[in-house]
Amino acid sequence: MKTKISPRIIFVLLLFFIFSSTGFAQRKFDSHKSGSAWRHWYVKGNVALNAMFGDVTSYDQDPFKKIGQESRFGFSGSVGKWINEWGGAEFTFSRGSLFGFRGDLEVNTSFNQYTISGIVNFTQLIYPSDYQTPFYFYGKIGYGLIDFNATLTNVKTGDTLRMQGVNTAHDKRVSEWVIPLTIGGGYNFDPNFALIFDLNYFYVDTDKLDGKFVSSDVDFNDNKDSYASFSIGVKYTFNIKEKQGRFNRPRSRKSVKFVR
Repeated sequence: MKTKISPRIIFVLLLFFIFSSTGFAQRKFDSHKSGSAWRHWYVKGNVALNAMFGDVTSYDQDPFKKIGQESRFGFSGSVGKWINEWGGAEFTFSRGSLFGFRGDLEVNTSFNQYTISGIVNFTQLIYPSDYQTPFYFYGKIGYGLIDFNATLTNVKTGDTLRMQGVNTAHDKRVSEWVIPLTIGGGYNFDPNFALIFDLNYFYVDTDKLDGKFVSSDVDFNDNKDSYASFSIGVKYTFNIKEKQGRFNRPRSRKSVKFVR
């Protein structure tokens, strides 16, 4: 009999492995010698505009109408650590809602999401420097879980056609794994604060995110659903100053070491 490994187990193992690796990095890399345990850790808060792609969506090929008519807000909080000059790891909790419609059908989805991602600072990787630049660009890829409930309704009749998640009679939230992909950029105000812009795409391992409307119509299929988001936020990097070590950050905005 084939054994199915729970997505939650995989997520917990990845979380343990990545952050245990960051703990090892504190002892290995020169940037952490004689420094505080908080060095190169950061926290981040974002607000996002989410747009779903599925069977019950109308403007998947028109980004302007997608944003105007099929988008909803969300927010996220992150904690992360730069392991070396150009790479790090980040844990993110996100909460938000999704919306879509097609003809007389309308779907409303709310979700909580938990992801762990690896980060690559492209600016530092391509143009290595001892000092951070005002602007920098990065990418992220990871793995996580999304817990959601979705309600599919016929707006013409007012009938609820299908429910997925906590609002069902079974009182069980749908939980599926998700792969987040991000291209982002930031502007460093000073050694601690930065303004962050992220363009995110989330591939979800389910066709239930939009209520999974089952139909013989060729417009409906069993393809996996997904959603995208544009987010903006503020990041604070902990920077306990050291008296020695080549990773010290000067006070000058124009000569702050390492792109973060």
